[in-house]
Amino acid sequence: MTTKDRQPLLEEEGATPPEMGEEETLLALRLEESEGGEEFLIPPGLRPRTVARCIAFYSLYQFSVTYEPVERTLLQLWETEIGAQTDALIRRFAAQLAQLTIKHLDTIDRLIEKYARKRAFHRTPLVDLAILRLGAAEILYLSDVPPAATINEMVELAKIFGTEESPAFVNAVLDRIQWHRHEVPESEKVSSQWFSGASEVSSERSSSSASQDC
Repeated sequence: MTTKDRQPLLEEEGATPPEMGEEETLLALRLEESEGGEEFLIPPGLRPRTVARCIAFYSLYQFSVTYEPVERTLLQLWETEIGAQTDALIRRFAAQLAQLTIKHLDTIDRLIEKYARKRAFHRTPLVDLAILRLGAAEILYLSDVPPAATINEMVELAKIFGTEESPAFVNAVLDRIQWHRHEVPESEKVSSQWFSGASEVSSERSSSSASQDC
């Protein structure tokens, strides 16, 4: 699937964490599909949070194909040359998203099956399924990411990795799933590792700068 002409994804998530260095925001990862030899190309120029979502999507896709635990897929990625260079904040957020999805997979899949309508669950393309699972996990279980921002991001992932029909399908299903957000107990919701992690990075950098000024 060629992505050279794709435009960078844009974030619309309200509060923006401290900016990372330019060298950390332009990542290009090549992820190989285990069946059919097709390649997933994550285009350069994406924002770090979007790269994290792409990585989480990939681990969930691999789970759908091989039932490989997402932790193992991510570990294998981190051990590659490009994976080892991936910023810790991206790695942390990607892992949180993938693990959160698997933790609540039964609930998420029931909602996807309910709203897929024209597509029987077992006939839903695995790319679309992985994106829907990821988006549903964010919408239902991340307390500090607006559902509209998540839906926009998942639609853009569908444009990159899916078919021509994928964006509209993903948008329609997630638009319905967001209305179940209030049904999730607050005790099951968590804060995004992106925002908490970014605060830690900012504090560490401030401390480092202060030390250098002394």
